[in-house]
Amino acid sequence: MTMEIDDLLDMDALDQQLLALLRTDARASVATLAAKLKVSRGTVTNRIARLEDSGVITGYTVRLRPDTVPDEITAWMSITVDGNRTREVVAMLLGEPGITGLFDTNGRWDLLAEIRSSNLQPVKTETVELGWRGRFDNAAASLSVFQSQSALGAVQSSFNGLVMTRTRERIHGIEGAIDYAGSGDRWAAGGSFTWIKGRELPQGGARYQDMWGYRIPPLKLTAYVEYKPSARWSHRLQAVSYGSKDYRLDGVNSFGRRETSGYTTVDLVSRFKIDEKNNVVIGVENLFNRRYFPLYSQLLRNSNNTSRLPAAGAVLKVSYSHRW
Repeated sequence: MTMEIDDLLDMDALDQQLLALLRTDARASVATLAAKLKVSRGTVTNRIARLEDSGVITGYTVRLRPDTVPDEITAWMSITVDGNRTREVVAMLLGEPGITGLFDTNGRWDLLAEIRSSNLQPVKTETVELGWRGRFDNAAASLSVFQSQSALGAVQSSFNGLVMTRTRERIHGIEGAIDYAGSGDRWAAGGSFTWIKGRELPQGGARYQDMWGYRIPPLKLTAYVEYKPSARWSHRLQAVSYGSKDYRLDGVNSFGRRETSGYTTVDLVSRFKIDEKNNVVIGVENLFNRRYFPLYSQLLRNSNNTSRLPAAGAVLKVSYSHRW
């Protein structure tokens, strides 16, 4: 018989006493438990079976001396439960092998979980980068390609961070930049681009797949034009553009995996140098007041759409700095 989640915590005093004895010695025989509880062996057998079927007892283990697991890490997590879902959350936590203790609390937090893990291996990354940099009269340029791979390149978390899995990663990309300064240093212009591709093999997976949007950004282009009417005054018009990218696997939306749209923003910045110690900066971000959704918002952190927030419109910023 399997108990419903709502009945999971409906344990009486005998259940609590039985669990206390099993925590002390999980290898105790049914006869020993029955004698200590002053009940029949059939009652103990039925109680244990019911606790196992309901998910209260998820397994039996051993306790080790702390010095026998030198790399073990212990952490405490405070948990707030929304609504009347305490029984459901407790049932899920009891099924996690990393949870070694679960406590009910009063105050700001509803539950306190003790988490232990001895499988936190360090990240070892092999990176190769090849670059070139050159200067031609009034121009300077650079170009580089890179490749990085790791057997334990990232930690993927699930169930609010209680379950940690590691992934093999292969990342490669190319980036370049160019800057030009006109004669007399009044005019300058430049730009850059960055393209990255990432593939991962999830722990327990059979094939590599594209990495999600929180790790691999889409194509990024930047450009600027700068004019200096005097040695103290400069105006800079700069633009940043992100390309569109489909992070879905087999066309299915999931956390961090959505089809994103590209967008471009333009900023205007003016700097005035009063003297060697005082500077004033006046700028307008998102100069054309364009409505767009940043990449992070487009990837949708949750399913109820509350994370899909547009970026700010045109923003005027004024700052003053003094160097002592």
